[in-house]
Amino acid sequence: MRAEGFAPTEETREIFLQVAFLFARYHAGRLEPSPGSGNVGSALRRIGTPAGRGPGNPGAVRLFSRLVAARRPPWRHLQHAVERSRSCETVPPSWAGLTEDLANWAGKRRPVQYEWARSFYLKPTSPEAPAPDRIGETK
Repeated sequence: MRAEGFAPTEETREIFLQVAFLFARYHAGRLEPSPGSGNVGSALRRIGTPAGRGPGNPGAVRLFSRLVAARRPPWRHLQHAVERSRSCETVPPSWAGLTEDLANWAGKRRPVQYEWARSFYLKPTSPEAPAPDRIGETK
């Protein structure tokens, strides 16, 4: 595969391959690729129904909990998260950021999981315009 050629080290080769797979799953049948936005926590905050998104959606909370509890990159749960983003027609996580996060997954104090949790549970406070919740939607 071409994705593995971009991996800077042998240790990150699988990460590049798996993120390329997730990218392909999300974009299957789409005409325009999406670079994504934010981390997995912010992407999961966008999924759900009008009755509840992110922390207000029990399914999103369960999926998020399975993701951050994993000691190794949780490929099966990440695929489920990408499939949920696709089915809810929401913006996926940043693919480049996801690759970096997974390369740092086993860091001391679990900083990746902590940042995902902040993005999932806390409302964005940055002065920048928030990313759209759904594809083609602006806020």
